[in-house]
Amino acid sequence: MIFALLANVTACATTYTVPSEEAPPEWREDGKPMGFGPVEGSAKSFPGTLKENDAMMEFLVENERTAIITDALEWTDPYGGTNIIPAGSPAYARQFSLQISSTYSFRKNLNEHNNPIEWCVPRFDKKDAVCIFWEGSEQARYIETSGGTPQNAKPLSPSGMVGPMPHIEEQAVDFEHPMKIQVVVDMFRSDWITVATRVSEGDDWSSLGRSKVKFDEDGTATISRFQGEFKLTADRRKNGKITGVKVEVFKEPKAVRMATFEDVVKMLMLLKAAEAETNKAPEEGSANVDSETTPVEE
Repeated sequence: MIFALLANVTACATTYTVPSEEAPPEWREDGKPMGFGPVEGSAKSFPGTLKENDAMMEFLVENERTAIITDALEWTDPYGGTNIIPAGSPAYARQFSLQISSTYSFRKNLNEHNNPIEWCVPRFDKKDAVCIFWEGSEQARYIETSGGTPQNAKPLSPSGMVGPMPHIEEQAVDFEHPMKIQVVVDMFRSDWITVATRVSEGDDWSSLGRSKVKFDEDGTATISRFQGEFKLTADRRKNGKITGVKVEVFKEPKAVRMATFEDVVKMLMLLKAAEAETNKAPEEGSANVDSETTPVEE
């Protein structure tokens, strides 16, 4: 009886539908930047001996295209709960594309001919965001994110709930939560380390990629990041294990603009159509193809 009751009061999340009509201006990219804008003069370096996951440099950034949600929004989640975005909530723009790929074919962009932008509303109390997808003049889809950070959303599924069409008023906003680009020394091995770039919001962060740094015979390496130059010296125990990295700054880094990265926003997911195609019995002489859809940010 309990399960039957739950089935009656809950709704199912459904997959994002590529719209067939053109979106209004506030839902179009139209050449407007949607990356991370630098806060001038905020770049800092941190010379000295660093441990794993310590930052060697950082600078403040802000989302470039922002807006206010002018009216309160309410929709029901898949479990029957009520979600509310209060009037006046700040939002930032992203450009996600729904793409389908398979083992034996190139990736196909399902938004190739019609790709509205999305507006994401950070939820700092839940450490996530809700991204609103425009599907037509009367319908929007609300997809809750579980990856990334509140101001750098990373949806992990194409499925969400249909909700009211929001009214968007583009303007500069203050999210009141600092966001940084950081370069950190994040993994130590016997003769090399990795240096990672990430977006950080307090204790939350998402990776923008990492690279391996190998030390020369004298135990040093020189790297460049964000127009800065750094000398790294491995601090080793007697057994040769790296326990720290001494950082010297030859040239101070600068705060620069950054486009959002595909590996930050890539969402691995399976469309119902692709799933159905995969589950079909292959025709005689044909190969069974594994398919997946990947919305990525332009």
